[in-house]
Amino acid sequence: MMKGQSMRTSLSDFARVVAVLGAVSLMLTGCATQDGQANKQQTGAILGAILGAALGSQIGDGRGNTAAILAGAALGAAAGGAIGRELDEADRIRAQAAATRAANAQGADRIIWESEKNPGVHGYAEPASPAKVVNNDLCKDVRSVYVIDGQEKAETSRFCFRNGAWSLA
Repeated sequence: MMKGQSMRTSLSDFARVVAVLGAVSLMLTGCATQDGQANKQQTGAILGAILGAALGSQIGDGRGNTAAILAGAALGAAAGGAIGRELDEADRIRAQAAATRAANAQGADRIIWESEKNPGVHGYAEPASPAKVVNNDLCKDVRSVYVIDGQEKAETSRFCFRNGAWSLA
């Protein structure tokens, strides 16, 4: 493959991801409540769609990649909406902090969190895959499990190593 051809492919992939994220942003503006704030379910769905699209962008190329981005966004929106329906902002922050700590842990440590305000709401995060090179970035997946009133829900997020730490891709 020629050097210029590789650049066109990555720009094309980037353009698709930007288009999906733009569509998700438009969804967010349409999901505001009367007081101008998005509710927990809508916020979760949008964040899930963004994460799903980002994960989907790592699969295949050409039309297959576009389909993977759209499928990832749809599945992420469904999972994020279900989780967001029941987690408040403080719980989401705790869950995200646990996922980040799990990504940065030396081993396969399970990082546990609990809600301060909501009894029956807790969870954990743990590495779900070993680190691997994806689009010239060293990345790994972290599985987050949320337990809400005895029911488990899970999602996977991708973290990449940048600037000396693992951060959400």
